[in-house]
Amino acid sequence: MSLYQPDALTAPIHERDIAAVAVAALAGNDDTTGLLTGPTRLTQRDQVAAIAVATGRDIAVNDLTRADALAQFSRLMPAGEAEAVLQFLDDAALGNSPATDTVEHILGRTAISFDVWAADHTVDFG
Repeated sequence: MSLYQPDALTAPIHERDIAAVAVAALAGNDDTTGLLTGPTRLTQRDQVAAIAVATGRDIAVNDLTRADALAQFSRLMPAGEAEAVLQFLDDAALGNSPATDTVEHILGRTAISFDVWAADHTVDFG
């Protein structure tokens, strides 16, 4: 798998946590503001490793140049959005992508970990 900024740290969030926070907001919880993230910052390389464990496959990680990453993302989304994704990864590589406890504060439980997300999505990886 080829990645741009594979060692950038981000805190991916499980869609079940997003949905649960949305339900809390719709149910009248007035304290549903804040940045939603997963519980732990992980490198993209660590995320791929979790997917490898969940799928039982070896997945190699190769670095992409910024130009190659922009070309790949631009095939999937408008160029401006592709640039925004790369800027996010550049910022994350500089340590500017936090992990928050917002999900825990709103739901009263820790956000779901990435390894659980990976296990929940094994069928998506064919």
